[in-house]
Amino acid sequence: MTSAEAANPVRTTQTSVEILRCVADSGGATLMELNDRVSVSKGALYNHLSTLVELELLERVDGTYRVDVGVLALGEQARMAIPGFPAIRGTLRNLAMTSGEFATFVKTRDGTPIVAETAAGELVERHWLSVGQELPLATTAAGKVVLATLPEERAAALVREQTSHETESLLEEIRTVRVQGLAFSRGEFQDDQYSVAAPIDSSDGPTYVVSLTGPKDRLDGKSLQQDIAGLVVSASNEIQRHILS
Repeated sequence: MTSAEAANPVRTTQTSVEILRCVADSGGATLMELNDRVSVSKGALYNHLSTLVELELLERVDGTYRVDVGVLALGEQARMAIPGFPAIRGTLRNLAMTSGEFATFVKTRDGTPIVAETAAGELVERHWLSVGQELPLATTAAGKVVLATLPEERAAALVREQTSHETESLLEEIRTVRVQGLAFSRGEFQDDQYSVAAPIDSSDGPTYVVSLTGPKDRLDGKSLQQDIAGLVVSASNEIQRHILS
């Protein structure tokens, strides 16, 4: 049993969380729209929604349910539980300011990379990722870093599950990530998105990753391999000190 599995799961709790995630993923949804996506009766669905509104996890505006500020408070508490997070946030902002690009701090949960914090530099025209977003392992730089922390058989199984790419060539890339401590993504996750990521040593704790993302025209070639990569490695070392101090 993994840490994500409960011995005796409570179905009503699972349903409420499923509804909350559906609303979050859609950016807002009506009762009828949710009724098509959640396998409960309309009456039960309404009761779940009403409870979530009462708890300030959802709000209802003109018949549409949206995530409310109570979720933000829970998310911030989760991030503040990460050792040294206020200092990590400062390092990430400095990385974004120095590079001008989009910086991301990632924490893993049961092997899944999840964006814990972002910071945008002055050159950023779009936010490439959002806090709470789960990242694919095989096509993002942060995901490749996570794969590099796993035994090769486990990494290979996950690669086969998540991608149609040639498995052996990607596994060879993961072996290089293990040696170099750097991973790259060149248009694999989004066509015009390039990124570089580095692992953060937290001893026996969760896997953490820091990355920089930007458009191909700014991060191609030498800029990605040397200049941007150097900034990411420096930030990784600084964040490691924050976590372990």
